[in-house]
Amino acid sequence: MNRSRPIRTALLGAALSLLVAFLGCDLPGTGGGLVEVDWRFQATLPADGPAVVETVGREPWEVELLEARLLVGPAYLFAPPVTDRSGVAWLFAPARAFAHAGDDNTGGAKVVSELLDQFAVDLLDREPRALQSTLAEAGPVDSMNVLLDEARFELAGPDGTTHGGHAFLRGVARRQREGAEQMVRFSAVLRDTVPNDRIARRVESLPVEDRLDQGSTIAIHADARRWVRQMRFDDFVSAEGEVRIDEPSQLHNAWYLGLRDPAGWEVRIADPSPSPAND
Repeated sequence: MNRSRPIRTALLGAALSLLVAFLGCDLPGTGGGLVEVDWRFQATLPADGPAVVETVGREPWEVELLEARLLVGPAYLFAPPVTDRSGVAWLFAPARAFAHAGDDNTGGAKVVSELLDQFAVDLLDREPRALQSTLAEAGPVDSMNVLLDEARFELAGPDGTTHGGHAFLRGVARRQREGAEQMVRFSAVLRDTVPNDRIARRVESLPVEDRLDQGSTIAIHADARRWVRQMRFDDFVSAEGEVRIDEPSQLHNAWYLGLRDPAGWEVRIADPSPSPAND
């Protein structure tokens, strides 16, 4: 009689019982359930008065922005990296979908919510702009990437909000030099200066130390004044009227660097509004 078979059967049953117990527990990295969240955009502006900024350099310009428009989206919100590997329960966690594995700078971070549509926003409007509602995975969030995507569909034409580019800018630059005021009225479209490369097109790792719950609002903030701080207007002093500055130029290169500067962006998570009490 083979006495080892009952022993093996008992051991197998015990192992299966342990597996069921593990899978019934909360496993690290598995995340929360699906919730609905709202996305919105909010321009960063002074409390009152015009949007004015001084450029850097030995003879700086004071630039007043008259128009500043940007295409926002796609954007990806990431969960914190999983660092808890204590015990053996994590071995049985279900497989997860990760964003941009391989040679990407995100290092396989887990996307918990994403804004896939593209929206044209006004960076001189003090009112928040509602974008859309999406599904998200409830739980803590760690960072966000914003993609500087090329204009699509109805936004791609020259009559679009950004004149077919990723961003549009119009303003007046002034400075005092040798007792006289120099002034340049300008407008420009940012399009070809943004490289056709998935990493070079991103504003990466915007910090977001918060969590998502049902009804949370993901608010993206951006400051157009950061775009112009390294621009030079010396070559356009003699121009009459408003000059349309075409690519390529130093202005566009400085604009691209300023647009990708994380210091010009902020992401906030607003808690859900409390439900009204029943009478």
